[in-house]
Amino acid sequence: MKINRVHLENYRIHENLDIRFTNGINLLLGKNGKGKSSILEAIGIALFDSKPRTTLEDAVTFGKKSGKIEIDFTGIDDEEYTVTKRIPGGGSKLCRISDNFVIDGKSEKIKELCGIKGEIKDIYDNVIVAKQNEFISAFKEKPATREKIFNKVFNTDIYSAIYDKNSLQALRRYESMLDVENTRIDSKESSLENLDKVKDDLANSKKNLENYKTEYVELERLSTGISKTKNLINNLHIQLEKINTRKRISENSIDNFNENEEKLKKLIIETENAQKIVEENKENFEKYKVLHSEVQKIKNEKKQVEILKNEYLLQEKNEIRNSKTISEAKGNLDLINNKKENINSIIKEKTELFKTLNEEIEEKKQLKENCENKLITLKPLINTSEEFEKNIDMILKESKDLKKDLENKKSEVEKLKADIETLKNEKIEEKLSVIKEYEEELQKLFNRNSILDTQNAENKEAYKILKSSECPYLREKCENLKGKNIEEFFNNKFHSIQKEKLENLDKIEVIKKKTEGKKELEEKSFTLTTLTNNLTKKYHEIETTALKLEFSVTKKEKSESKYENYKITNGFESIKELNEQEISVKLQLKNLNLEDSISNWKQTAKDIEKFETKLVTLSKSADENKRVIEKLVLKNEEIKKYLKENIDIISKFEEIKNLLDEKEKKLEILEESKNIYIENYQKSLGKDSLIIKLERNTALLQIEKTNFSCIEKERSELEETLAQYNMDKIASEEKEINEKISINRENFGKMLSLVNTLDKKIEEIKKEEENIKILKKNVKKLQAKIELTKTFRDNIKNMGREVAKNMLKEIEITATENFRKITGRGERIIWSNDDSDKYLVYLVNNDEHLKFEQLSGGEQVAVAISIRSAMSNLFTDSQFSIFDEPTNNLDSEKRQSLADSIGEILKDLEQSIIVTHDDTFREMAEKVIIL
Repeated sequence: MKINRVHLENYRIHENLDIRFTNGINLLLGKNGKGKSSILEAIGIALFDSKPRTTLEDAVTFGKKSGKIEIDFTGIDDEEYTVTKRIPGGGSKLCRISDNFVIDGKSEKIKELCGIKGEIKDIYDNVIVAKQNEFISAFKEKPATREKIFNKVFNTDIYSAIYDKNSLQALRRYESMLDVENTRIDSKESSLENLDKVKDDLANSKKNLENYKTEYVELERLSTGISKTKNLINNLHIQLEKINTRKRISENSIDNFNENEEKLKKLIIETENAQKIVEENKENFEKYKVLHSEVQKIKNEKKQVEILKNEYLLQEKNEIRNSKTISEAKGNLDLINNKKENINSIIKEKTELFKTLNEEIEEKKQLKENCENKLITLKPLINTSEEFEKNIDMILKESKDLKKDLENKKSEVEKLKADIETLKNEKIEEKLSVIKEYEEELQKLFNRNSILDTQNAENKEAYKILKSSECPYLREKCENLKGKNIEEFFNNKFHSIQKEKLENLDKIEVIKKKTEGKKELEEKSFTLTTLTNNLTKKYHEIETTALKLEFSVTKKEKSESKYENYKITNGFESIKELNEQEISVKLQLKNLNLEDSISNWKQTAKDIEKFETKLVTLSKSADENKRVIEKLVLKNEEIKKYLKENIDIISKFEEIKNLLDEKEKKLEILEESKNIYIENYQKSLGKDSLIIKLERNTALLQIEKTNFSCIEKERSELEETLAQYNMDKIASEEKEINEKISINRENFGKMLSLVNTLDKKIEEIKKEEENIKILKKNVKKLQAKIELTKTFRDNIKNMGREVAKNMLKEIEITATENFRKITGRGERIIWSNDDSDKYLVYLVNNDEHLKFEQLSGGEQVAVAISIRSAMSNLFTDSQFSIFDEPTNNLDSEKRQSLADSIGEILKDLEQSIIVTHDDTFREMAEKVIIL
């Protein structure tokens, strides 16, 4: 992998930093306090979940509310990604740049993209990055500390945890489970019932159940017979009710037929009266029909004549409207002719003006050309003169500014010297060193209190379990706790822990007060460094400014000499003379007013064209009016001819209208006779049908009376049949049988419940027997697990060391190759992890074994680099490495040796970053980034 870009906003001292890295060795160069380590810290936090040196909130630039870290990198899959982390807010977002896709599971994905094998944070902190002051320190630590550091890196501390905690807990859990299972088996076997006795009880119960079933069948047969008899009686009652309904219907039918007979007789009398009225009005009805036909003919004739009359009136209106239009068209024609005369006169005047303006424009164009040629000659002379004078003024101003700047810088140097001397007198670094020791002591106290809190929680849990002195699994008094006061025992422990914790808190408060001035001292230290750097800069700036001032004076003299030669060559004394000539020529150009003349000339041409267009439009309008007059004159002649030929149509319409009014009055007189005739004519026609209906009604009445007699006879016979049954006796028998059935059902239910209970009991006994078998199998499995766990614990105890040894062998081979490549020497690196060595490094030459601490400074650096490079190959596929201040606390010889060693190893990596304040590595770097 390789990092392409780091962008920081409001992070530590970086308000807005954007730097880019390349392949190969990248050198991040800058003096102390420039924020180099902050850049590495940001990379570790955003990419590898490394912890900041303070809280994240404290990392935000002072006075700012929030900050941001953004890292662009290329994974081992050759895809580009970006990680963004906002502060505060905590979480990070991983995004693929090619399609802007946000990826879930950031830590695991980055681990995959960086090719890290193991815990991402531990590999980064102990393999990928060599932190400031920690480059070789891990190899020089005490054995216990080395073991703790490298067990974490190799991830072998898990085996100790398994032996001391996980496997021991598993063993105790299995032993406890075994005791529980044995107890359950004993309990179940003691409470198990006799299966044969339960089976005998079940057989007797089933026999009794069959007897109840037989009795129930007989009772059901008797109950069914009574039910059938009751149903028969019920059906007879239903039939009787139906017959009574039929009787009522028959009685109603007889009444309806009698009533209908009276109605029909009355209608026959009314029909006879209607026939007489029809005979009396028949003559007037015939007259009405004849007169109505004549009226309809006259109405049709009136409609036709009315159409002709309307046409005649319309033609009269058309004649009047056409005459008015002819008069208006003649008036328009006279007005158009007057306008045409006026426009012809205007066109003539405009044409004369157009010729005059054309001649004037040609004269002015010639004058303008002469003036412009003069200006072209003057312009370069004026521009060059202005440049000379401007350049001379600028040089003069520059000289004055440089003199003033030189004086200011000398004054600033004196002030910086005084400020630096004041800060040096405060002995800031000594005070910060003392505060650092206090902070280390403070961290130890915090760690101790955390351990005490854990012990307190464990004691509380133990007290909760054992306070009754009873084993939580066996539910009986614990033999190991007999005669002991549990409460007093744990209270002493709680009191001891609390006392130590309070003492530590008091110490913490005292030490905190001693570290209160740290931030102020750090700021002063930073200020001192900044002032010293600024003083060096100021000395350099004074020297540079003095040289610039000397150069400026020489430059001014040269420019003035060149300007005098230019004026003599071109024949003028000053730029003022040239400007006066230019103003005179420009005034002549302005007074020409050529643009106004051209504008008037163009406007005149447009006016002529506009009036000629109007003349054409007026001629077309005159022709249109003439055509309208000719057309309407012919039209009116046709209308007059039509009116003359049809002049009698109005009188004919009035004659027909009067005749129609007379006929309609006669028709109204005959209207009443017609209505009486029509109203009674229909009634007179229904006499024969009414007589037929009366005869049919009489026949149906006789049939219904016969039907009524039959219904009465049927009803009487049914009542005699019902009288034969004794309902009280039937009800008594039914009650007795139902009571017996109820008792039978109750007994049957009890016996059935007993049978089911016994069936279930047998099933439960069989299930319990099966469960006991399963429990016994579980006991055997638990016994086997206990044996396996004991064997596993015996094996796991030394497994971590064996795993580490295998990895160390692989690292030794690669590290030896690296060492020989760096130094050109033949020694071999041995990294031992025996009981006595605890990750001790040796440099072996034949039979001579030199421990790491016995090596020279240069040898220690070469061995440390060789091992770290080998570890990087083993634990990652990233081909990426970081060195933070690798030359810190080394003399010049050791720094150069380290540079040569690192350069030899790093040249095979895809990318590496070296952070340092000196330029020992500058020559080997592909890219140098200066802060």
